[in-house]
Amino acid sequence: GGMGGPCVSPGAMGGPCVSPGAMGGPLPLVGAVPAASPAAAGGPEPLGGAPAGSLLSGLEEPSALQAPAAAPATASSPGAPARGARRLGGARKEPKNELALMEKSSEDLRGLCRGVEKELKQALKRRKLIGKAAFADFEEEFETAKSELRELMFQCAFKEPQDVDLAKEEAEEAAVGAGEDILKDEPLEVIFSGFSLAAFNGKYRRSGDVLVGGRPTYWSTSQSEFIYWSRAKGGRWQVSVTIDSVDGSNLLEEAQRAAADAHPRSLAFQKDGFTWQEYVEEGSRAGYQDRQVKLELPKEPEAFRITGFRNGMMNGLYTRREGEKVLGASIYWPENEGFFLYAEFTKGKWQVCPRWDGPDDCLDKARRNESPGLAMEVDGNRWMECDFRSGTWFEVQVSFVSIESIEAEKARARTAQSENMAAGEVRFAD
Repeated sequence: GGMGGPCVSPGAMGGPCVSPGAMGGPLPLVGAVPAASPAAAGGPEPLGGAPAGSLLSGLEEPSALQAPAAAPATASSPGAPARGARRLGGARKEPKNELALMEKSSEDLRGLCRGVEKELKQALKRRKLIGKAAFADFEEEFETAKSELRELMFQCAFKEPQDVDLAKEEAEEAAVGAGEDILKDEPLEVIFSGFSLAAFNGKYRRSGDVLVGGRPTYWSTSQSEFIYWSRAKGGRWQVSVTIDSVDGSNLLEEAQRAAADAHPRSLAFQKDGFTWQEYVEEGSRAGYQDRQVKLELPKEPEAFRITGFRNGMMNGLYTRREGEKVLGASIYWPENEGFFLYAEFTKGKWQVCPRWDGPDDCLDKARRNESPGLAMEVDGNRWMECDFRSGTWFEVQVSFVSIESIEAEKARARTAQSENMAAGEVRFAD
């Protein structure tokens, strides 16, 4: 090849490919095929280049004839021939760090939660629709059964069925509830009006000492009329007098002895809500008539003026404080705040109790319904007062005056004082 002819290896002509060096001939310097290196033949690369004493030691090939440098050998393929920069199998992918993996898992979890939430909403919507339809069916069946039962009741009474105004029935049922709400919390006092018999109208006071059917009774100011709860047929309130004027029977005892499923005799009873039946005698005729009875709670007095106690410190003006209650009853305080006045819940009687700071404070006992009073109402102006030194009780007559408005009371006091001064001036002039 160096002499202008083609460079043909002996292997190309069918003979063995043998280097000239292998045949003992000299190594060509220019244009000859270099001998294969030990590395190319599979042997180890000599350290430091060509071995010492070889024909190539100390010689330099012309730069124009130098062969291209071989690619560095890799651990996996030592002495592999050089190739392009493209990596076998594509570019190397960097492994994902822990944060990226967590973000991917978090996004997958959020997607799963959104899917579950959507399915739950759809299921809830289906359940609501099913429940609404079931309730509508139940309501329809109930109304049908109610109509059939009402018709059967009319047939048993040998009366023709009549059109029933459901709206009117609901209004009447609401009125019953409203009528019962007035007394269900057992207020201390209630005012009745609307009876034809004047004695039945007016203020009634709760008494926990006299029970009918396990509930307190309410008594008029004269103590001749009383209201009680009758348990029969769902329960209703009734008004009666203590003694029957015709046969002399004690109607209170009759009411207390009455069976739970029977209504005792009474002169008026609650029909539904504010509609009552009152016994009325008109000439030769007598019977029960409907009455629209109004029940209302009296306005609480702003103060009470009490005089007559032997312990003068308990006398004076007791003023109500807004928001302070003992078992639903308002508390009244004197100016010295050494005592307080309240209506004891069980008996419904007024009491005056001492006040101090400590573990056995009477206000705390009153809130536990332990009745710690030093003075207790018996009946009207008749009270019992305790001498706390000796522990003995004695009866006293007390002036117990309610004051609806303190300002009005002060105005009356100023007017009375002015009138007294004017009368004194007239007497002085005379």
